[in-house]
Amino acid sequence: MDGKVHCLRNDLAQVVLWHDKSLLDEFGYTVPTTWEQYQELGERVAREHPGYIVGTVGDAWTPETYFWGSRCRANDITGPRSVTVRTGTPECRRAAAMLDTLIKNGTTPAISVFTPEFVKQYSGKVLVMPGPAWYAGAIFNNPQSLDVPKGRLGVAAPPAWQGESAVTGNVGGGTWFISSHSKNLKAASRFAEFVTTADDYQVNVAPGYPAFAAAADKWIKKQESSGYYATGLQPIITAGTQIWDGWGSGLFSQEAIWAKTMTPAIAEGKSLVDLLPTWETAIRNQARVDGYTVD
Repeated sequence: MDGKVHCLRNDLAQVVLWHDKSLLDEFGYTVPTTWEQYQELGERVAREHPGYIVGTVGDAWTPETYFWGSRCRANDITGPRSVTVRTGTPECRRAAAMLDTLIKNGTTPAISVFTPEFVKQYSGKVLVMPGPAWYAGAIFNNPQSLDVPKGRLGVAAPPAWQGESAVTGNVGGGTWFISSHSKNLKAASRFAEFVTTADDYQVNVAPGYPAFAAAADKWIKKQESSGYYATGLQPIITAGTQIWDGWGSGLFSQEAIWAKTMTPAIAEGKSLVDLLPTWETAIRNQARVDGYTVD
């Protein structure tokens, strides 16, 4: 920014469609390529294989996964202190309506993927799941989580809404900052450069897709050579270029707003479509508290 490096990105968090290829083959389902097909799959699963799931809404990054991927302009950061907040658009309503259907039929539960309850209830029952690139090591290939066996986990491109090109949200990802107050600026700079670019870390041990392009290429090759995945990992690379720029990262936390405003309401069985105005008001209020001009 302004010709100076202020921070270094650690990993990217583009959303892809994770799936259990073995289960899909066993049940005779195909990987959905559109959100309409995704909803249809969830409706079929509810009828034909109750107890299996196609996603979750139990985490605070639900809006980044589903609404950002639907071009919902709930969080369009248009300047250093300006934001456009519009949750009443067709793009927002279609995502909310889809989730209402899948929450109601039980295929998209409101349980966090990082809870023991989720692991106990849904290990071996995740058919498909939209989620960030870092789900690979954090959720699926993790003995402390779902621990999906070798040769079962596949990855596909993020679904598109019918008639549109696919876009994806960006669910976090890490950034290394160096304090200007540090007495060890040179050492801190060398450390930040190492952890974000060096093969020893980003290729050999990092669980997520590196932001550093050279390391990312090697990371993909290393992951594919392991034989763990049931498909190639090209969709992860492609999705990295499909992050929609109509949603940004402001000083306020969308995740905190969602967790406080929407998560309890979902747990009470309220409709996401009906809650869209409530969400918009909460975003607008928090943005103004943080000094934003809100459109």
